[in-house]
Amino acid sequence: MFQAPSEALNAPLQMGQPVPHFDHVHAGGLLLMGGGLPLFDGEGVLIGALGVSGGTPEQDAALARAAAA
Repeated sequence: MFQAPSEALNAPLQMGQPVPHFDHVHAGGLLLMGGGLPLFDGEGVLIGALGVSGGTPEQDAALARAAAA
């Protein structure tokens, strides 16, 4: 959808700030937090995505990057 890691889209959700409740999310109902990563082929064509959750957004994003490497 955005063709960018979800952590790049989470500006309102910075360290030390309260996480919004699911009924108060932004961007048309999407909760944008680290852990989502688009996957591109060798030619730069989007071929899928990877999502990780269970830790902090920073941990999820780091694990997604490691898994995609």
